[in-house]
Amino acid sequence: MHRLVMAFLSIAAAAGVLHPQMASADKIGVASAVKNEVQGIMGASPRALAAGSDVFSSERIRTGQESTAQLLFLDETSLNVGPQSEITLDRFVYNPSRNTGNVVLSASRGAFRFVTGSQNPTNYTLRTPVATIGVRGSIYDLFLRSVPAGVHEIAGLLILVEGSLKITLRNGKVLLLNELGKAVVFYGDGTYEVVTWDGSINSVVGNISFPLFGTTFGADPRRFEIPDDQGNLNDILKTGPFNNQTGG
Repeated sequence: MHRLVMAFLSIAAAAGVLHPQMASADKIGVASAVKNEVQGIMGASPRALAAGSDVFSSERIRTGQESTAQLLFLDETSLNVGPQSEITLDRFVYNPSRNTGNVVLSASRGAFRFVTGSQNPTNYTLRTPVATIGVRGSIYDLFLRSVPAGVHEIAGLLILVEGSLKITLRNGKVLLLNELGKAVVFYGDGTYEVVTWDGSINSVVGNISFPLFGTTFGADPRRFEIPDDQGNLNDILKTGPFNNQTGG
């Protein structure tokens, strides 16, 4: 996979001129695949991303309707971004000689798949409106939508595909998710459910259904792949509901 990262970086370097605000920013990877409208935003200046475009620390990535992107970071982290989604690359520190560093992302809306790279799994953190997700070596899918505070409607869905997760809720409660096939449903009123995933939730992002990858949880080929196979990083979006156990 390291060769793949370097190949994309070479393509990006050959592309030529950087956006002016990117000149002083730290490059952390590339957009390895882009479909339709995908923007990178730093400050008030958006730019269109294409396959091979560099991505930078503190940059916000935003996709339009029927648009998707795959980001490949220098530490071999893979982040797939679904339609009408938004995520900020808050912090990326990486020492390739030691495979150490720190990665912090903030997702506000949309559908995502996150596959950890070569760093220690505990170096990865994803902040969301419903919870902060600490990784313990994982592949996971995430869906977020805007729900008014106090309303008992689904605001987020987190599906564990591989590994384990440490989830810190808004009220400070900590959940450990380490059983394959489990998921957490988050509600706008701060409550949650730990569920057994059965691949039948029909939450839609734009006109494309969630989860982001695979018809059912059990059919996802990457549930058995560590590290993730590069040949199937770009999957199609399908459908999916669930069985529940409540909490809050």
